[in-house]
Amino acid sequence: MNYISLSNNVPAIASALGVQSYRLKDTILDVFKTMDIKYPNFENWYDKIFIEVLMEDVRREIILAVDGANVAGILVLKDMDNEKKICNMVVLPKYRKQGIATELFEFAFDYLGTRKPMISMSQDLVPSFASLIRKYKFKLTNIDYTYNKNKIEFYYN
Repeated sequence: MNYISLSNNVPAIASALGVQSYRLKDTILDVFKTMDIKYPNFENWYDKIFIEVLMEDVRREIILAVDGANVAGILVLKDMDNEKKICNMVVLPKYRKQGIATELFEFAFDYLGTRKPMISMSQDLVPSFASLIRKYKFKLTNIDYTYNKNKIEFYYN
């Protein structure tokens, strides 16, 4: 498995996935679409994040776990002075139970410079992340409806 940062490697990632660089944003979005995303306006959020990753003064990153020409997982990070956050992480079903989520978390810790970044998730995702939350001893810090008025959002740190 290769773990590649988008910010400095658009041509390398596009090449690894067998797509043109200008198609990379949509290729990654297509992977997200295969998952049952729990957030309204997800595509608009993703479009904004993708652009921010490529800007030098914004501390965002997208990490791809790549298996040959296939995306196995995606990690979206935010590294601001006032917020170190794992914004989104998916591992595709056929790649689960192989340690990819753990590797992505470890990458997040290194990139963000902390082993306790904020992570938030919809109530539907809590069971999927439960083993990682326990493994890294994250603590529940808040519950609200910030991102989806119909689903509780859980915050850990």
